[in-house]
Amino acid sequence: MVVFFGACPKEKIKRRLIDEPQPRRLEHVHGGGPVGTLLDDMNDNDPEPLVERTKTDPTCARLTWIGFHAFGMLLLYLSGNLPLWPEGQLFWTLAGMTTVLYIAAGLKDPGYLPPSDVEANPREKPLLELPQCTLCQAGQLPRAKHCYDCGRCVNRLDHHCWWVGNCVGVGNHRVFLCYLVCQATLICSFGVFVARGAYTSPTPLGPVPVLSGLGSVGCVGMSSVLGLLSVSLLLFQCGLIARGETTWEHLRRERINAAAKLPPDMRPYDRGPLRNCAGFWLGWPSPPAATVTSTVTPAAPASKPLIASDRPLGVFGL
Repeated sequence: MVVFFGACPKEKIKRRLIDEPQPRRLEHVHGGGPVGTLLDDMNDNDPEPLVERTKTDPTCARLTWIGFHAFGMLLLYLSGNLPLWPEGQLFWTLAGMTTVLYIAAGLKDPGYLPPSDVEANPREKPLLELPQCTLCQAGQLPRAKHCYDCGRCVNRLDHHCWWVGNCVGVGNHRVFLCYLVCQATLICSFGVFVARGAYTSPTPLGPVPVLSGLGSVGCVGMSSVLGLLSVSLLLFQCGLIARGETTWEHLRRERINAAAKLPPDMRPYDRGPLRNCAGFWLGWPSPPAATVTSTVTPAAPASKPLIASDRPLGVFGL
């Protein structure tokens, strides 16, 4: 799917020159590993002076989504199993909910971090000055990640979803999961309607008898392939939420843990399935289970390190 639509219009964006003076870095002392190096490693800010990046236009993905659903409805109509109102009110309600949640997941702010504006607002200067992203100049909050497709840093970035044309982060992750539930149910219902129609009426039911069998086969094939993909993604997301990690943290777990001097198989935010799920749906903060001391390294050497707070920040979160 992505291969066929890879030639969509794209807007070029450029990285900033990173040979400017860098701000003070916040260090989390855990076996001698500074969080400045850790965050640079997490965000993949390799020191290239100037690199052109591309920002994908979400219009292509959204038009593809509309096209797939319209084609599926056409196949269901040709097979003679398209439910009509009011008999099919449950089906059309589910289709409407899927559309609304898709639009919400694509337009809702995923948790973009604003650029730091310390110089313009000196009175709002934070007590602990976090490192800035060298690409968008946003303050590096724990679990934040720079998305190259959006050109912004996203708080608790899970992944950039080409299908919805938006990042999935702390701001829209719950909406995205609800959309996956409705989408998987809607796709699977296509095959259910065709199977039910073939069982109850062995004769063709479609408006064009010659195309009735073709529509039925197309519906079953689309429901099988896309249904398997959507259900697999839904189960994968549920498993990550139960383990207290994001997709990006799952894929880079060993690399992040190595930079933080943690065991390779450790999940710092895993506090048990029940607490992880409750925190996800209720929006509770997720401090790391690993206790790490935090200090601030100022521009000039200080005689005594400053304690960040009574509660340790940890390597990955507040």
